[in-house]
Amino acid sequence: MMPPRAATGKQILFAWEAGANLGHIMPLMRLASALEAEGHAASFAVRDLLAGATALRSNRGPLLQSPIWPPHVHEGNEDGAGGYQDVLALLGFGDARKLSAMLRGWHDLLRCIGPDLIVAEHSPALQALALAMRLPLVVVGTHFTVPPVVRGRFPPLRGDRTPLLPDRRLIDSLKEALERLGLHPAADNLPGALFPQDAFALGLHDLDSYAGFRTAPILRPLEPSPELVPPPDRPRLFAYLGGELPGLADWVRALARTGIEVECYLRDAPRALGRFLEATGAIVHAEPPDLAEVLPRVSHVVCQGGAGLCQAALLAGRPVAILPLHGEAERNLASLERLGMAVRLASGGGDEAHAQALSGFVSDHRLIVAALSRAAGIAQRDQPDGLSAIVGRIGACLSAPASTPAA
Repeated sequence: MMPPRAATGKQILFAWEAGANLGHIMPLMRLASALEAEGHAASFAVRDLLAGATALRSNRGPLLQSPIWPPHVHEGNEDGAGGYQDVLALLGFGDARKLSAMLRGWHDLLRCIGPDLIVAEHSPALQALALAMRLPLVVVGTHFTVPPVVRGRFPPLRGDRTPLLPDRRLIDSLKEALERLGLHPAADNLPGALFPQDAFALGLHDLDSYAGFRTAPILRPLEPSPELVPPPDRPRLFAYLGGELPGLADWVRALARTGIEVECYLRDAPRALGRFLEATGAIVHAEPPDLAEVLPRVSHVVCQGGAGLCQAALLAGRPVAILPLHGEAERNLASLERLGMAVRLASGGGDEAHAQALSGFVSDHRLIVAALSRAAGIAQRDQPDGLSAIVGRIGACLSAPASTPAA
């Protein structure tokens, strides 16, 4: 059952369709809290119910399963290095049957919810449907999932890599899938069919994979920024690792072997690993900790390269050691390496080799100097605030005269 509508409030659907882990749901949670304070009602349709329940533990809005993309394997190059078109191709956007199933799922879910406005985070099928139906839509995401548009096209991430599928193949697939619902794409080009003109990219310019193409500044992340303070005198690691990480148990044992003070959050990991670390004196968080509180009291960060933690570490001036598992994490690692404040941790080799790598990371003083210098520079910048800009845009959409939705 949907929550009762306030006398003056509106029903807002916060949606997340693709991508993994908490980084996609946390910004939606921040926005929902701000809008609920204004009297609006929030519901959530998320790709990962466990991540949704974790992030929204204090929010009683309905938590629903979003449509899930059918399994899809693109024959040939599968690393998605070409740009946002590759993200779409790897999801299955070029397969009209699969895309049609996603659109049908979203269409029926929207009929059940009846939202006054949709806030979408990395939800290309939903975004295309909402625009085709002329529904009020606000799109938010990272620099990677909200790319700029150059002459009606998504720019490439690499000059030596052609997209897995051409624009025309993807837009033709969308046309075919929408026709089954009696609809047509909002535009004849991919950017216009998937994104409203004022989609909001959140993050830091230093990590923006499309910085050379973006003409409007990206917005400051929605999460509170950690205070920039000197690191503690003694090394102290903050580790944020997920249960999907290959060899996670080896890395947990390695953290214990270093003899360094450890604070950690082990997302979706066996509880035994957390209890083991606690027995060695480590602080193990049962829920995702507030990075603005944690990072000022640690000296170094170990993670898998998610955008949220990389941004927070950059703002806090803390070096990062990364175990990347996907293309976006690889790009975040490459950006931080260019800034001189990150290293790659290699999988394999066992806990002893991992402990040596962690000790080497912590003992490299150049990383701390570079991280603090970069953070000091960012602190002097005037970057637009993401929360106020997006909440303002949502308010304008909700107060605008309602258009007649398409079928």
